[in-house]
Amino acid sequence: MANITFLRWRAQVALLRFQSLRGSSRSVSTAVENNKPGEHDSDIDIEQYWAEEEEKKYLEQIRNVSGLPLKYHEQLHGKIVEPPFKDLQRRQKMYMTYGSRSGEDPRLLWPSMEEIARMQDEEMELEVPLMEKIQIMRQEKDDSLRARTERQKQVEKNMVQMKKWITEYHRKVADTELEVQKKKEKKEALLDEAREHFGYRIKANDPKFQQMVEEKEERERKEAKEQKKKDKARKLAERLKQDVLAMKITPKSETASLKKETPLQ
Repeated sequence: MANITFLRWRAQVALLRFQSLRGSSRSVSTAVENNKPGEHDSDIDIEQYWAEEEEKKYLEQIRNVSGLPLKYHEQLHGKIVEPPFKDLQRRQKMYMTYGSRSGEDPRLLWPSMEEIARMQDEEMELEVPLMEKIQIMRQEKDDSLRARTERQKQVEKNMVQMKKWITEYHRKVADTELEVQKKKEKKEALLDEAREHFGYRIKANDPKFQQMVEEKEERERKEAKEQKKKDKARKLAERLKQDVLAMKITPKSETASLKKETPLQ
């Protein structure tokens, strides 16, 4: 309902504008007849022209629901937006944007020989020459191809060892799970021992349990140290015993030769 009311109001405004333009168009037609008596344009033709122009403007405003300015609205719908004036740069931009639809002659947009020579001089002074750019691009392409080939070789080499790595991975996973299981069993055993020691179920974060674990670990370290000393003494005794047995088994002839060869001091 609101849209219908708005359209009616716009129609009334357009009618008022048409009536105001009608009076101005009559004055324009009178001036044309006075200045150019040879022309036979009537008031009806001028009024119809202005009415059609007003109607076109009104319809364009209604169609432009986005509220964008006319320039951007036409650009949005792919229409050619004419600049306020055209120099060489604007003509080039028009041709780059719209192509042949712009109506520009590309032969006139090409830089002159003097401009090409100036650009070449600037390129030689400020930028890398064209041949050097081409050489750099070729070198980068060769380096990229070489790196890709080396990577492909490395991938093929890794694929050969894939089974071995998978086996090692599963072995490491199994060792990790076994270690976690051992730690869990050790913790449960310590909790059972603590329960038997204190006479009630104790938690792992209890300071008493932690103190008991530290004392037990210290006691185990001392026992391991003592056992290491005992093992070392036992190995030393066994080695001395072997040396003594070896001396007893040595023949007398070898002992006598050793005595002869040994110089007197």
